Amino acid sequence: MAATTQAPRTRQYAVRGTSNTGAMPAAPASTGDEGTAFFSRWLKVWIALLTVVTLVVVVYLVAITNSLADINGNLGVADEAVSGAGGDTVTLPQQVASINESLGAIDPALQPIPGQADAIIGALTSIDGRLAETDASLIDTSGSLQNTSGQLVDTSG
Repeated sequence: MAATTQAPRTRQYAVRGTSNTGAMPAAPASTGDEGTAFFSRWLKVWIALLTVVTLVVVVYLVAITNSLADINGNLGVADEAVSGAGGDTVTLPQQVASINESLGAIDPALQPIPGQADAIIGALTSIDGRLAETDASLIDTSGSLQNTSGQLVDTSG
């Protein structure tokens, strides 16, 4: 794509008192083809952009490499810890068998609980019946106690 820029026009200035136009400033010298200058500027811009992008990519790659090196070091520590625990580990079937043995010892102690719960429920039902009778008796007594309380106030003296 060819550029269609024009060279700036020179201005003519008149000097007071003279009409000589021969003392005009000279036109700037052309340094080359305008297309070449345009291409040169764009080439410099693209080189600068590519340099910036390359530097950013290099910085990110260095950061990623350092992170991966840290992860690798941490994996090495974890590998040593896991392989060091090899003699102290218990498999899941062994754990389940151990738990079942413990529960087997507890089971006989838990067998009488349903019968004991039935006995407790029977005793509480009996207590509830007796308390219902006591409640009715206390309701009758409440009225007479209030009458007595009113009479005791008047006997001070």
